[in-house]
Amino acid sequence: MSPGHEADLLSSSEIEPEGADTAGGSLYETISQSALPRAYSRLHDAIEATSLGVWEWDVARGEVFWSPRQRAIFGVGPEERADYALWASRLHPEDSASVQEQVRRLLDPSSGGEMHIQHRLLLPSGEVRWIESHGKMLYQDGAAVRL
Repeated sequence: MSPGHEADLLSSSEIEPEGADTAGGSLYETISQSALPRAYSRLHDAIEATSLGVWEWDVARGEVFWSPRQRAIFGVGPEERADYALWASRLHPEDSASVQEQVRRLLDPSSGGEMHIQHRLLLPSGEVRWIESHGKMLYQDGAAVRL
């Protein structure tokens, strides 16, 4: 997705139902339960249409989640355990240090937590793939929690 373009997955009426009191509550608390299946369907369709890989790194637990598409992008089978070490092993040697440093900086809340990295992967087959990664580190009590 290019800068300045955002996906419209939920209409404003689904996010803030007419007459809803959102004072003191988060935006997500205002989404009605009946709107969630439709919102999920739109998000799923958008991810499928764009062939995006979806991932999450739970820094506190040291766990990662990779969608089936993310696994395919990285050449990882469904039975392989996806973790930070596997991710790092797929980074192209000429990009690895820079990419890992950019991710390491996200651990510091003063970084702002935004990640936008273009880099290469080197798959076990020898294939080189260019990818673009975007993420937002979330912090709790001054510590990085999830990317």
